[in-house]
Amino acid sequence: MALKTYVINLEKSTVRRKYMEDLLAPYAFLNVEFVKAIDGRLLSDEDRHSRFDFDGSRALYGRTVNAGEVGCALSHRKAYESLLQSGNPYALVLEDDITIIRDLQALDLDKIGRVLNDTTPKALMLSGDYWYYRKQPVTRLFSAVGAYAYLINRAAAQKILAINPPRCVADDWMFYKRNGIKLFAVHPYMVDANMNMDVLSSDVKQDNWSINRSRMSLKENLVSYYTGFIKKAFKAFHHFERKVRIIDNVIV
Repeated sequence: MALKTYVINLEKSTVRRKYMEDLLAPYAFLNVEFVKAIDGRLLSDEDRHSRFDFDGSRALYGRTVNAGEVGCALSHRKAYESLLQSGNPYALVLEDDITIIRDLQALDLDKIGRVLNDTTPKALMLSGDYWYYRKQPVTRLFSAVGAYAYLINRAAAQKILAINPPRCVADDWMFYKRNGIKLFAVHPYMVDANMNMDVLSSDVKQDNWSINRSRMSLKENLVSYYTGFIKKAFKAFHHFERKVRIIDNVIV
């Protein structure tokens, strides 16, 4: 069975498209479609504010989400819209600056299908930096970071698109979890971000990862402290899958 795969890529970024075509070519089971990414930096202020809830994001993060983050969030939503139009039960979503660190042929597609082919909203990470409950080939997560390689089912896509206009960054999996999406991951993880910045620096990027607690709502402050405490506990019990960083094909 072919796995529908959406690769988010700016139309002008032909080098990155060729890179992804070559990277994914060995995997005949991937049915690849490129999604035309949205460059939030090129949107007018009026367009950005009509398509993104900046007041809501300020309550979440205590800061103004930047144009790159807006474009990234909107681009991922385009992939979800394509999934719903396709009729497929789930799909793989990739950004165009990834590195495959473990052969994707090792994916247990039958098990992944059993997890995702469901009416319960679910997302499944192929990337690292996640906090997990049990060390299993497909494991349930408390939370995760990163939106450059994950699978998502139709129910989760519908759930995210129902939050309109969006108010969170593309990889705020804790926010999505609070809105009813169950999180999973493969263990060990298989895909990393490519950190060769000279060649593949992010085109549709999130370049401000901080929060400002002094400007967050009380509710979000409490959530932030709670999740931070739980994540530290997961790390203490070695239930954190830390991603490596690969620069010029060297693990650092």
